[in-house]
Amino acid sequence: MLVYNVRPQAMARLQLGYDVVSKINPRLIYAGVFGFGQDGPYAAKPAYDDLIQGATALPALMAQTSDGVPRYVPNALVDRIVGLTAVGAICASLVHRDKTGQGQRVDIPMFETMASFVMGDHMGGLTYEPPLDQGRLRAASVAGPPAVQNLGRLYLRDRL
Repeated sequence: MLVYNVRPQAMARLQLGYDVVSKINPRLIYAGVFGFGQDGPYAAKPAYDDLIQGATALPALMAQTSDGVPRYVPNALVDRIVGLTAVGAICASLVHRDKTGQGQRVDIPMFETMASFVMGDHMGGLTYEPPLDQGRLRAASVAGPPAVQNLGRLYLRDRL
């Protein structure tokens, strides 16, 4: 098993990309925990906990539930949630390997992980059939510094 938390481009530069290492060991579980999904405009950008909190509107949610001032969650919430998500994905890959004998590449991007984590709470009753209510789209209205607002809007615009 190989777990890394740098951008995939750095792994490729080090000759440690999945295509290289999986030829050496086809049973390898190759798990990457990095900032953004690899099929969008932010693929090569670095990320860290506070940046992902801002991009997924957590400061705005904190403002709504307190004194109206946007602020970050005062712990490494993103790192912890993404880490736990990675554990689940890696465990699933181990089951796959046990059944097939083949390893897998597993990508766990921070932004997409947290966007699904945060947005799921704001679907409200829309996840039921028929819908129980109109949903709450609080997370879609990003609050915070202009740079954070723009990052969230641009990234979501390019994805939707």
